[in-house]
Amino acid sequence: MAAYDNCADCKGHGYFRCVACGCKSCQASGKAKCAHCNNGRVPCKLCGATGWISTTGWIFTRSEICPACKRGTTVACGICKGSSITNCPSCKGNGRNAQCSKCNGSQKINCHTCNGSGKVVSQWSESLNDFPVERLRFEYDKRQREVSNLQMQIRHIERKIDQLQEDWDEAYREAEASGPRGIHNFDAGGYQSGSQAYYDEIGDAGARIRELESEMSAIEQVLNSKWQ
Repeated sequence: MAAYDNCADCKGHGYFRCVACGCKSCQASGKAKCAHCNNGRVPCKLCGATGWISTTGWIFTRSEICPACKRGTTVACGICKGSSITNCPSCKGNGRNAQCSKCNGSQKINCHTCNGSGKVVSQWSESLNDFPVERLRFEYDKRQREVSNLQMQIRHIERKIDQLQEDWDEAYREAEASGPRGIHNFDAGGYQSGSQAYYDEIGDAGARIRELESEMSAIEQVLNSKWQ
């Protein structure tokens, strides 16, 4: 049982993707063909697109291969870095119209069903209004006991983690004392997998506690309304 369910309309996202703000110039891709080059290439300025540069000495003028274009006469475009694709000038690469009247350029429209939260009150929460006060107190106390048990379980697991760390430290010191070969052969995989399993248990218990606290909060709200 949960106090809240994912909103069925927006699938728990809290918003819908705006389809009206896509940039028309780039079909919402944010990209455009570079207007400063030809397929990512521009004429080499160093050699004037000849592929050669001339060096004048005291007597002779010598021609050398252009070090920039290597006789290719073109070099990679500095704007698009040779890709021939740049950010769309209309949307600056965002792919959307920042002046969209529906979403103000955010591309998101809040779901009115859940008011943008992605959650709606569950049927279980709504049914609480039909429960007598004694039943509500029973349900609240039952969840409170489970929360206490889970908290004790977490503390127990944390002690196991501390013990595992102590065992790891002792095993490492023994391996270190045996010399370089002992350190080389030392395998920490078992300790790491063991500690990860403990942390997973803590994570699961913590998630259950949050769920129970949410249910307790819903019960408490109904109790308060009945006492008013």
